[in-house]
Amino acid sequence: MKPKKCPRCGAVLLEDAWEHLEKNEDGGFTMDAFPVIICQNKCGFMREAEEFPTVIAQQGDDRLLLLYPN
Repeated sequence: MKPKKCPRCGAVLLEDAWEHLEKNEDGGFTMDAFPVIICQNKCGFMREAEEFPTVIAQQGDDRLLLLYPN
């Protein structure tokens, strides 16, 4: 499989993860993490990876309904 190229600089694109950390009013923290595609040369190109399923419903603490791309 041929690696995908960065639209900005032509370098190889890599799979990575990105986190967003936010402090709550009660002193706690909320963390949102998601998979991303980034440029190997770190030119600034980043987009969310679409290959992962999306949680569309939850039943209890241990049962999820997932929507897969395709």
